Amino acid sequence: MLSACVAGGGWSVATATTAPVDDTAAAGTEAAAEGTDGGASAPAVECPEEEQGLTDTEIVLGGTYPLSGPVAAYASIPVAIGAWFDYLNETQGGITAGDGVTRQITWNYLDDQYAPPATLENVRKLIESDGVWLVLNPLGTPPNTAIRDYMNEAEVPQLYVATGAATWGRDIEEYPWTIGYQPDYESEGIAYAQFALADNPDATVAILYANDDFGKDYVTGIREGMGDAADQIVAEVTYETTDATIDSQVAQALESDPDVFMLIATPQFAIQGINQTQALGYEGMRILTSVSASVGAVIANTNDGAADGWYTDTYIKDPTDEQWADDPGMQQYFEILAEYAPDANPDDGLHVYGLSLAQLFQHTLESMPTVCRAAIMEAAKNLEWTDPPLLLPGVEIRTGEGDGFPVQQVQIMQWNGEEYEFVGDLIDAASLGG
Repeated sequence: MLSACVAGGGWSVATATTAPVDDTAAAGTEAAAEGTDGGASAPAVECPEEEQGLTDTEIVLGGTYPLSGPVAAYASIPVAIGAWFDYLNETQGGITAGDGVTRQITWNYLDDQYAPPATLENVRKLIESDGVWLVLNPLGTPPNTAIRDYMNEAEVPQLYVATGAATWGRDIEEYPWTIGYQPDYESEGIAYAQFALADNPDATVAILYANDDFGKDYVTGIREGMGDAADQIVAEVTYETTDATIDSQVAQALESDPDVFMLIATPQFAIQGINQTQALGYEGMRILTSVSASVGAVIANTNDGAADGWYTDTYIKDPTDEQWADDPGMQQYFEILAEYAPDANPDDGLHVYGLSLAQLFQHTLESMPTVCRAAIMEAAKNLEWTDPPLLLPGVEIRTGEGDGFPVQQVQIMQWNGEEYEFVGDLIDAASLGG
């Protein structure tokens, strides 16, 4: 793979560089289990004597995901999370928290089909019937919005949600029991807009996006990134997650032959949108949201050549990229899936996401001198992890006072027909107004 650097305000390709790696995959086990060069520990919190889902031997975690329905591609995530927890339970007896106690992790997750009412029903069951300690990485902007008030009233952590809506970080003081994980969509939209206009400030832009908070956050960012050039947006077309296809919406967005087409879509619709864009013969700049950048889940399922030339961004390592062949973190990723989730497709980057999230939970727990719900939220708000094994070199996980955005760096990249090529340096979303 190629990396690139910014030169004189433009985008230029340079020779790839990678972080030094250890000689064995065993070193990757240590890197993933410890994974830090001395990051900050969470402050101690006074904890109650008992909390449901938490004992001296076990932590019970709950999750809710679209295991079926229009965005079922994301079902890969909880499988990978479970694989990491199974690995820790079998090889290390669980996770040893900062209080010195090793606890087995029990991971229960339910299907909500990306329907907010079902998400709320699932979360009520997990908390009120199944007795989970917290809800980890619930997926989707509308589903998480639907459960946020309930979880904050119940004072149960809604931890590291699987959505980049800016509200998870921006509104952390109003909703102290909720925090995100990945880069926020508004900042990502700003980055896309600035990238699109870098070589052609007069470019016209068409946007096709999901008609929900997920899609609208991107549009907000794109408009902010374009600034005074926002009037160059010539089409804003929406789709519903209940639509069978988005072929007609793609045709509508491209009707005016814009210079840039931005497709803000989840995996199933991204595949359709990429294929239809090719079918219509559109050859302008094409930008795809990062949530659908996975080679295994999206790119490999598009028509021959349809994804060639599309831009997106990432903060996480691509399992299909040979650049990471000798990387200890990625070597361990393949070993864990093979052993603990043998039916999982290792080329699906959503599995990398899931494993990275489980490692973040482990890292957070290990930083806690006291263990309870309030303590893990305090830990999540005081993170410092400079070398997460599955994130790109240079991407760090940090939070602090008033900062509810754990990951804020992204890397623009382009699919060349065989692999992604990096374009430009890492972009710090914090500098873009996220």
